[in-house]
Amino acid sequence: MKNKIISEQILNDGSYSLPKLLADTNDRLKSIGKRGKTATIKVSGQNLAAQFNYEKQQQKGLNLRYNQKGLEEAERYCRLITSHLLANTFTWDWFEGLIGKKQVVKTEKVTGAIAIATYKNFYLKENAGLRYPMQSYYRSYRHIETVLSSFESQITVTQIKSIIHLTENNSYNRTYCLNGLINFLDYFQINEFDSLIARYRKNNNPKPKTKYIPSDIEIVNIWENKLTKYRLKKGKNAMRCKQWVFIYCLLAVYGLRVHEVWNIANWDTSVIFKNGDWLAIGDDELEIDNSVVVPSILDPNNDNKLLAIKHETKTGYRIAFPLSPIGENWLEKFGLLKPLELPDINNPLVKDNKKGHGGYPCSHMCAQFFRLRKLPFTPHALRHAYNHRAHNLGYNPKDIANSLGHQISTNISTYLKHESISEKVRTAKLAAENAKAKQDELTKLRLENKQLKAENERLKTLFKMHQAITDK
Repeated sequence: MKNKIISEQILNDGSYSLPKLLADTNDRLKSIGKRGKTATIKVSGQNLAAQFNYEKQQQKGLNLRYNQKGLEEAERYCRLITSHLLANTFTWDWFEGLIGKKQVVKTEKVTGAIAIATYKNFYLKENAGLRYPMQSYYRSYRHIETVLSSFESQITVTQIKSIIHLTENNSYNRTYCLNGLINFLDYFQINEFDSLIARYRKNNNPKPKTKYIPSDIEIVNIWENKLTKYRLKKGKNAMRCKQWVFIYCLLAVYGLRVHEVWNIANWDTSVIFKNGDWLAIGDDELEIDNSVVVPSILDPNNDNKLLAIKHETKTGYRIAFPLSPIGENWLEKFGLLKPLELPDINNPLVKDNKKGHGGYPCSHMCAQFFRLRKLPFTPHALRHAYNHRAHNLGYNPKDIANSLGHQISTNISTYLKHESISEKVRTAKLAAENAKAKQDELTKLRLENKQLKAENERLKTLFKMHQAITDK
């Protein structure tokens, strides 16, 4: 078996261009309607809405997520809306029946505990197609559940305020909470709290927080001064601390998410991508045509040190390449070329959607390790730092996106916007120095060219003088 990459056509996350699908869908919808009587699809956040004219310009939510399945269902809805608009048979009662708006129990019979249990069942059923429906539910409704699940009385203003005050003002958590309250109360046709919620929404103006992304120098300094010089007694805690330090270095070198460390396929075994999975290569493995072979990281003959990531991750199967600053080899510097030994965690990849960090226990505990060591950034910031390093080194954006396992648009917009001011200043200075060096080189070449021209003219003159003397 040759330890080389046969092909790099790795299956990625199966992502597709949603904007292109949306545009194509709307082109089809416009072709079946007439001016003023055509329903098209609009995107509102992560949800889909129908836009059409009925009495006035309307944009109504369709209770569908912005994904491929949602677009297919939204197209069906819009075709039906268009047909009713053309036939002048459109009514709001028909529309609400189309999108499945529920008529539940009367307001006076709605009690807190019953209401939240009923709505939770409805939400999870309606959003069963989401990848993580429970996580989506808790993001917007966990505070409602916390307050109302213990009340058998009707919903009151005090309860609504208690729910809202579980979140901080000017935060995205409050935004999710307020939006969740609106959907929850609308489901039960409760409108007596609309003005109260509207006031909270008006006063809630969250601003995006700039993530702190460490520089390459800082990543090394923290590893040397904070992580390798800890004082712990011998035993399990000391070993676990060393294991978390190992993961810290691994995240920095490969730009991984924490839970992807538990999904590495080729650390000590070469793998082959076959039949939709990474398979360990045995001595009898012969059929490798049209497949991808990735040598193990610990193979001494493996110069590339590419990392094969399994499919049980957010970004699916992929290959990640190691990335160090110019003139350095972080794999060797950090001592990563040794057997992979991960912290002993019960069910590290069993999601708990009530927790942050994607719900993975391993991710939650890694973030806790960073906090206990008082690191000024999160584990995910090392992934951003990897991306900044790759761009600053001049790597192709497509190659960077493939290594991180997401689309180029995400790589350029979401990941690059968090680059720190100090890093921007450093790269700007480097760019200025490179530009000056190029300008100096150009000036030098121009001067040399001028000198060569002068020398050429002098030689021409001498040649003419010599020729004149010879002719005489």
